[in-house]
Amino acid sequence: GGHIVVLRGLIDRARTPEEVAGVLAHEIQHVRHRHATRAIVQRASTALLVAAALGDVSGLVAFAAETATTLSYSREYEEQADAEGLALLHAAGVDPRGMLAFFETMRADEGRLPKALRYLATHPATEDRLARLKAMMPVGGGPASPALDSEEWTALRAMCAARS
Repeated sequence: GGHIVVLRGLIDRARTPEEVAGVLAHEIQHVRHRHATRAIVQRASTALLVAAALGDVSGLVAFAAETATTLSYSREYEEQADAEGLALLHAAGVDPRGMLAFFETMRADEGRLPKALRYLATHPATEDRLARLKAMMPVGGGPASPALDSEEWTALRAMCAARS
């Protein structure tokens, strides 16, 4: 539907507005490229082929419901959203290091997961994502503007905390 919902947890977790901007730039790319729609079509197509081959459509409805509730993007889509999100930040004049800082936080969290669960992840390993993004970081061009000044950032955090 082209909507991005920002949960208070993101605002609570982020240390800077540039980290929030990095997450939003990434999510905007998922919407822009219709990754959710593509993933649903791909999963549904696979389910139809399996049902047709086996002659059993009884599980198709359950599969469709499960797909809609547990939709996750492919690693390819994640890599595209990362790269184009970084480019969007650069084009908007927002410091892209916030995006990398948020991934650093994610990497620390990922290290606490049992190894078996890391292999089941639909997202690329955070370490790999960081390496790719660092290699793509724009060079030069002067300092970027802050996404929000300190007063705006404080007001946003206070607004989100007040609604809990």
